[in-house]
Amino acid sequence: MLARALDDVDYSCIFREPSALEQVYAIYANVLEFDESGHIINAQYAARRAAQYILQYVTGRPAEPSFEVWEVELHEPPPARLEDRTRQVFAEARGAERHARLSQRLERLYGALELARLLEQGALERWIETHLEAVRRDIDAD
Repeated sequence: MLARALDDVDYSCIFREPSALEQVYAIYANVLEFDESGHIINAQYAARRAAQYILQYVTGRPAEPSFEVWEVELHEPPPARLEDRTRQVFAEARGAERHARLSQRLERLYGALELARLLEQGALERWIETHLEAVRRDIDAD
């Protein structure tokens, strides 16, 4: 688990280097896998790979196994119009489709929340919790 792997390591330097922290989040997000229902199936493994990057960054020792290109790939944020389209799709979806999409979003937010908590990112944690509440309200409204 991430917390145990980093127990005896001062990794505070990762928070002073935005690109290093961005890489941690990218690895976590890239490694996550979902089942057919949209549920995360490997959150602990994704967290462990993120922790391995932190250890590599702090100690200079390469991760084992070494990172593959797809794990460390950085992606551009989605354009604002994509976010608007996502909102529209959620608004137009009904019944089981809407519930499935909201549930998938909830699962992804929980995964991100877990990582934010492990890395002690309070502001990000609060932002995610706000979105979690909004998704829960949408599910309850259905």
